[in-house]
Amino acid sequence: MEQRATPHHVHKLSFILLILSLAFPSSSFELRPSVADSTFLHRNDTAISDFRVLNRRALFQCPDLNPFLQINVTTQGDLSDEQFITVNVSGVLVPSDGDWVAMVSPSFSK
Repeated sequence: MEQRATPHHVHKLSFILLILSLAFPSSSFELRPSVADSTFLHRNDTAISDFRVLNRRALFQCPDLNPFLQINVTTQGDLSDEQFITVNVSGVLVPSDGDWVAMVSPSFSK
């Protein structure tokens, strides 16, 4: 069986296309404009680093009003402007992978 050699220009073109695809990623890797604009708008006002920017959404309704749900917060002394805390959520009857908890509070709140 005869093996056919691939022309050199085909390898060169493939390499160039690979480099271009890595240099210009598709838009699916970019933030949505509303998120990017919000991050840019609040960057100087809130002093949030790039590693702590969170996607947020408002919870308009809670379809499962669970009377057993409890949230306990544990701190090491008084709360400072920036500090790690431990949050324990209990009473969730059937937890799901999509469940999440967000607690946001300005540093000046009591």
